[in-house]
Amino acid sequence: MEYILRGEDIVVNMSFLEELAGDDPATIRILIETFIATVPASVQQLKEAFEQHDWNTLRQKAHSLKSSLSVIKVDNLQEHCNVIETTASADNTEKIHLLITEINEKAKKGTGLLLQLLQQLE
Repeated sequence: MEYILRGEDIVVNMSFLEELAGDDPATIRILIETFIATVPASVQQLKEAFEQHDWNTLRQKAHSLKSSLSVIKVDNLQEHCNVIETTASADNTEKIHLLITEINEKAKKGTGLLLQLLQQLE
């Protein structure tokens, strides 16, 4: 199995997934399905916390999402979450908004690549 997926403007690195699961296809499938099931909802929660100017929740959601992105890395989104986690405040709304927009777009693309991979594994 290929552990680096490339799409238009996106790279999904699953090397750590390989370390966790080894060559066990069932475990790999479960971890990918979990990512697909949880990351879009986490991104939505991140957006909602930002829209409500709920900086504490925004930091918490960024931290949680960062953890998910440590197993399956989608471009530099883990670093974006780290920036949001450490700088979320009313003083940084423009920067935070740009980061969340990029997280949203790339998470969708990454999830799409992972869905394609799951179809190939069937």
